[in-house]
Amino acid sequence: MEFDRTMKIITVYLEIQDIKRMKTMCCKEDSLYPSRSELIRVAIRDFLIKELQGMKSFISSPIVEKKEGLETVLHRGKKWSILPPEQEYV
Repeated sequence: MEFDRTMKIITVYLEIQDIKRMKTMCCKEDSLYPSRSELIRVAIRDFLIKELQGMKSFISSPIVEKKEGLETVLHRGKKWSILPPEQEYV
């Protein structure tokens, strides 16, 4: 079996109740999601898109410090450390 080299395997511990809920949404012939893995990928991707769109104002905040690969921005009166947009998340 050939693996997609753009993906990595991670281990996540979930509540049993959440796993049961996921089972009702996938793994059936008429399900929108063919597997739990696909359901989790879609959920994470949607979450990240939503969060990153909300962070646009964050990114445009003035950089007040750069240290150890992180940029510190001042946003709404607080300092936040973030990876610069051009740096790849691993």
